Amino acid sequence: MATVLEFFAEIDWSDVAQAAIDTLTMLGWSLGFTVLIGLPLGIVLYLTGQPRLLHAPRLYRLLSLAVNVLRSLPFIILLIVMIPVTTCLLYTSDAADELD
Repeated sequence: MATVLEFFAEIDWSDVAQAAIDTLTMLGWSLGFTVLIGLPLGIVLYLTGQPRLLHAPRLYRLLSLAVNVLRSLPFIILLIVMIPVTTCLLYTSDAADELD
């Protein structure tokens, strides 16, 4: 128990507060861009759908493709970020290295 208290005693709480402010700032900017870009895109995508007011199949397909590609980007970024973790845990980043 003493080691946990010693660990927390060594933390610079002003750095933690600054990191929390930086995190909330990044969250706010990303939320703003999401609302600014995503909301109009979603509305146009909805209105150009099959039985809707502005039925436009080509525009709908193009916007749908763009949305589906953009939705996969966070997962691709996660895969790239996880490469060092995989290397650390398995001592390799490529299964072919074990065959040699």
